[in-house]
Amino acid sequence: MSTSADSGKRIYLQHGDALRTVPLHRPESLSTPTVDLAVKRVAPAQLTYRNGPLLTAPEVFTLFWGTAWESAQAALLTQINQFFDYVLTSALIDQLAEYSVPAYTIGHGRRVGTATTTNPVLPASISDSAIQHRLQQEIATHPGLPAPSPNTLYFIYLPPGIKVVQGGSASCTGFCGYHNDIAGQIFYAVMPSPAAVAAPVAWPCLMPSLRPPRTNYVKPSPIPYPDRAGTTM
Repeated sequence: MSTSADSGKRIYLQHGDALRTVPLHRPESLSTPTVDLAVKRVAPAQLTYRNGPLLTAPEVFTLFWGTAWESAQAALLTQINQFFDYVLTSALIDQLAEYSVPAYTIGHGRRVGTATTTNPVLPASISDSAIQHRLQQEIATHPGLPAPSPNTLYFIYLPPGIKVVQGGSASCTGFCGYHNDIAGQIFYAVMPSPAAVAAPVAWPCLMPSLRPPRTNYVKPSPIPYPDRAGTTM
């Protein structure tokens, strides 16, 4: 990894907003409405766009942290990149066209690159603020990482044995993957490995959610990536 800073890659201040987390699996019994709720009709949500950043053609850069991605996890790394190559130009992205607004038309994206970094060595537990700091340093010093742009989305994959600790919760016990931003200019997602904790604790991260993810935003982006400027659903 290069140690000289690229003057065209600025390091931004962090913000302390809550994480946009993927909800954990919820047992079906908890999703069954009670008798009182079953007879109550709820009006469908009316979503409005509040002028936050909207990734219309996401340019995904996958970033794999740790030596495991060069050995035991190498095959999975290839599969993850193949997944993005497929999904960013698939009909799944086409379905998000309903969230387009007059100034922003949501369309296909592409994977623009990938990198594996092994230095510095990750601790057993890492916070989101530490992840932000490392990402900014790598953007500034690593020649292979693209500079931030309105459509750039950095997908960070952590190796087995590393958990993210945030707000008193830990990955794969309190939350799964999540996405966030730095100063509204650097967009990133973090994908901890379910192998960081033993089964059955990790099972929620391995099973699909039984309900749509909650978000405090109005318009999701193609991956999705909304902004802080929305309202709570």
